[in-house]
Amino acid sequence: MKYFKLAAMTVAMCVVSCKGTATGGHDHDHEHEHEEKLQVSAYSDRLELYLVSDGIIAGETVGMLAHLTSLEDFKPLVDAQVSARLVCNGSLQGESVAEMVEDGIYSLEFKPEKTGDAVLELTVKCGNQSDEVTAQVRICADDEEADEEIEASEPHSSNGVAFPKEKSWMIDFSTAECTRIPVGSVIRTMAQVILPSESEYGIAAGASGMVSYAIRDLVVGSQVRKGQVLFTIDGGGVAGDNLAVRFADAESQYRLTKAEYERAEEMAQSNVISASQLQQARSDYERAKAVYESLSRNYSNGKHVVKAPQDGYIDELPVANGQYVEAGQQLACVSDLREVHLKAEVQSRYYSLLGNVNGANLRRMDTDQVYSLESLGGHLVSFGRVVSQESPLVPVTFCMENSVGLVPGSFVEMFIKAGADHTSLAVPSEAIVEEMGECFVFVQLTPEFFEKRLVRTGKTDGLYTEILQGVAEGERVVAKGAVMVKLSQASGALDPHAGHNHG
Repeated sequence: MKYFKLAAMTVAMCVVSCKGTATGGHDHDHEHEHEEKLQVSAYSDRLELYLVSDGIIAGETVGMLAHLTSLEDFKPLVDAQVSARLVCNGSLQGESVAEMVEDGIYSLEFKPEKTGDAVLELTVKCGNQSDEVTAQVRICADDEEADEEIEASEPHSSNGVAFPKEKSWMIDFSTAECTRIPVGSVIRTMAQVILPSESEYGIAAGASGMVSYAIRDLVVGSQVRKGQVLFTIDGGGVAGDNLAVRFADAESQYRLTKAEYERAEEMAQSNVISASQLQQARSDYERAKAVYESLSRNYSNGKHVVKAPQDGYIDELPVANGQYVEAGQQLACVSDLREVHLKAEVQSRYYSLLGNVNGANLRRMDTDQVYSLESLGGHLVSFGRVVSQESPLVPVTFCMENSVGLVPGSFVEMFIKAGADHTSLAVPSEAIVEEMGECFVFVQLTPEFFEKRLVRTGKTDGLYTEILQGVAEGERVVAKGAVMVKLSQASGALDPHAGHNHG
């Protein structure tokens, strides 16, 4: 398993609730006892490790609490098998099999003998997955050196906020690393959700007569399956177009021409009739067969049967139950909603960019959820090449799978991306918190302590926002849950020892 570089090693004044020792768990009803604690953060592909410990001193037993968070959903890793090794200058200084004391929190214990820079190696097995996380620590010679190590690494912020793991685990929360991404032009516009023409099927009456619904409570919005009987048409009371009479005539003609064709084949073998006469008999038979089979497919108990041509939903139902209809009259329209088009209209000044469109993002108006068009199997279909005085905007059409349940006719906000001439530092757009016209992000100093920092933003594609000033590459910011961290800061004064507060 690939090892990952330590993301951050930070120390803060903390409030740690303990039952006896660090290996004894957390007591959330205790009176806060302020202690300085060593805090170390490290990451693997799938896990965040947040380690809380006293100073690590050679010759002394040290208890540690390892908080393990799944990066898939930023929830605590429960019932994992956790083992750890402490290695200093290639020499093993101890091994420990962790015990889960609370959901996501595992206790470790070591008694190292050597001093110096060391590596804490955690092996985490959960289900059929296995991860290894490494963190850099220091084994100190005495209490004074340990205190100096903690003090030297302690984070300082006059605009910080404590947000314990227990709180972040309870809400929709995540952090993300500030990284450089390709940045190009972004066209921000609105788009309407429409159905492709091939997704809409009109259903017409195959005969004249009285129409009856074959499904109880058939209404606009009803889901139907391909081949399902939707209507029956009874032409028995219509003198000029009685379906039963037509079917009987077709069946009779079919049987007659079939018999004549079979007799003609026998006669042709004896050279009694010519090849052209045989061909005429075959032609009459095939024509009668086609008519008979056509009527048979949609004929049952003397009535014409109308079936759904595809899976989908009824979106038009212009006829009422019991209404008289003419052959060819529309009975309903069935729409397949699995694929939709997004039709946007942009100003003609963006025309030169449309040939370089390399993606798009869309934001739902009902939930503010942002999706990448590529993640929905979407792509650009086409864009207009001509504008007029009556229609000065350029139409741009995208196609996508409708796995997110967009409603045809509704609107979404579109961020059309064109070109990418450079890379720039960016964070998830949901990490941006606006306050009095300014933009802020919460930068992670430890997984439980965040600094509210003013940033200057640039372009946005809906999913990511360019950061021109305020954060550095590699720093982590709160993505999901940034508003909750802001509310937590506003709800009370900052505890200077609140780097690790399980109160």
